[in-house]
Amino acid sequence: MNKLAFEKNNSLIDDAPPPKKKPSVYVILILIAVLGFACGIIGIISMNNTIETLSYTINETQLKLDKAKDTLALQNGIIDSTNAVITNMNIYIDSLQSSLSDETNKSKEKENELKEFKGSVSSYIPLLITNIEIANVNQYGYIETHYGGIIYSSKSMYLKPRITYIGIKEGIRITLHIKLYDTSGKVNHGKNAPSGYSFLDNLTVLSGSGNTFELKGFGDTQKHWQSGTYRYEIWYGDICLKAKTFIVYNN
Repeated sequence: MNKLAFEKNNSLIDDAPPPKKKPSVYVILILIAVLGFACGIIGIISMNNTIETLSYTINETQLKLDKAKDTLALQNGIIDSTNAVITNMNIYIDSLQSSLSDETNKSKEKENELKEFKGSVSSYIPLLITNIEIANVNQYGYIETHYGGIIYSSKSMYLKPRITYIGIKEGIRITLHIKLYDTSGKVNHGKNAPSGYSFLDNLTVLSGSGNTFELKGFGDTQKHWQSGTYRYEIWYGDICLKAKTFIVYNN
């Protein structure tokens, strides 16, 4: 080999790339440490996120639990209040039952007294009149002023009484004698009526209490009653069963 060839060979050797060096142990350890640190950081961040999520969940659960406790306390209060009301209602019901029992006993006593009374007076009167109401009607019986209403002089025609009675002698037909006293205290005498009476009327006695009967009206189609105080009396034989004083007002 000549000198030129040798130089070329040397030149070829010098231009070749140097051989690659293997990473040292220290570099590998550093990389491992960096990766471990990065993984630790990521783990810590993930753990913090998990802790925050758990903390939020715990807080939400605690809030729901507190709300449930408040609701339960409110419901317990309502239940206690309802129980108190029920207790008071039971006391009230017991009181009503006691009062009802007393009233029932009193009612039975009154019924017995009424039976005794009926037995004692049945030989004298066939009925017991408890109330008299007066209405103002025209010649056709149409009511101008209802029973118990205010009767005015300018509209008064026939003064018609209605009685409420307790029947003592059931089913018998009786005649009632009626007296109507005017403002001067004089009895108004009607046609075909016995002396001292205004008119007569007949009824069939019904049993029990609360029975009503409308008697005839007394008056005139053209006559307007003078304002003042009047009085109706209902007689059975020589017994006055009931009297009613009423006013005809000036208008």
